[in-house]
Amino acid sequence: MGMNDGHPANARPTPDVLVVGGGVVGLSIALACRQRGSTVLVLDRPNPGMAASRAAAGMLSPLAEASEEGPFLEAGLDSLGRYPAWIANLEEMTGLSTGFNMRGKVKVAQTESGRARLRALADRMSARQLPFSWLTPAEVVPLVGTPIETPHPALFLERDYFLDPRRLMAVLDVAADRLGVERLVGSGWPMQSLVEAEGRVVGIRCEDGTFLSAPRVVLAAGAWTSALLPLRFTGRPIPTIRPVLGQAIHLDTPGLGLRTAVESEEVYLVPRGPHRILAGATLEDRGFAIVHTDEARTQLRDRATQLVPAARGATVSEHWSGLRPGTRDALPVIGTMPSIEGLTLASGHFRNGLLLAPWTGAAVARLIVGGEGPEIPASFHPIRPLSLDSGGHPDAP
Repeated sequence: MGMNDGHPANARPTPDVLVVGGGVVGLSIALACRQRGSTVLVLDRPNPGMAASRAAAGMLSPLAEASEEGPFLEAGLDSLGRYPAWIANLEEMTGLSTGFNMRGKVKVAQTESGRARLRALADRMSARQLPFSWLTPAEVVPLVGTPIETPHPALFLERDYFLDPRRLMAVLDVAADRLGVERLVGSGWPMQSLVEAEGRVVGIRCEDGTFLSAPRVVLAAGAWTSALLPLRFTGRPIPTIRPVLGQAIHLDTPGLGLRTAVESEEVYLVPRGPHRILAGATLEDRGFAIVHTDEARTQLRDRATQLVPAARGATVSEHWSGLRPGTRDALPVIGTMPSIEGLTLASGHFRNGLLLAPWTGAAVARLIVGGEGPEIPASFHPIRPLSLDSGGHPDAP
């Protein structure tokens, strides 16, 4: 899709910032810009935030998500530190709960190689003076609420949090309305092309021909972001943002209430109410196909019940999928685009969009409208040397 030098008259008031994508990253940026006095318009698909944000597990675990030291880990720890105040502000503004929980996470090893990884993680936490403790299987029970099947001591990450992504997205939706963020949902989606004049963006053209003017455009469309870039950037060293399918299930567990998140090498379990557990998630390369397979459902249920024997009588009450925006070097793509003034990318968060949402919102708002916020590392920039030595998530594609 190419650029367009002209645009028709537009009756809609021109916002200061136009955000393409209404998932957790897009809405976090929109709210941060609006709170700094900018007018904001968000364009999203007919089912907002369904591709990744509402499909996520909701674990906020920077040390466990980063394979090594580096800017990804620093951003994750910074964002985790912002979370309590960010959530408190959202919940006070809306009167709604996000299910935010600061009880930590239990990581267990079921193999010797898994045990070695836990020891390495503990060493990294110790070096950063982050609180953790080793637990025997018996000591895990009062913390988790049920016995865990593991032959090795478990690692308790005391400063890991989790929340319910669906509830968070509902809160962000209400907060956007309260703050006066304008939203177009389904109308004109998807974006067809950027529109520029004299080297800067002046708006976008939607697939139905609608022109939306704006002096600043943020592409935060998750796995679809690369497809929205102009063809003239083909071949440039811009990381391709590609879809990575993840399937997950809800297990109804009468008589069993998981108290905190538990993660092994093969599965993670997150509380979803008194008698419901989320079990996830697969990592699949299927393009943009969103599927729910019997194989994945059975695999997730079996792995969950192997880890938590008391859940063996559980039934699968829901099965869903989402598309994570992955990059080859496992780092997000955040920053302004060269040669198109006013265009910013904010995507490629893989399975850490929820974790990095407060950080990304503040960082992008600082970049495009000013004010306080973290500086975006050069390794996150859209134009960067592409390397697999990333310091990002070890499971990224």
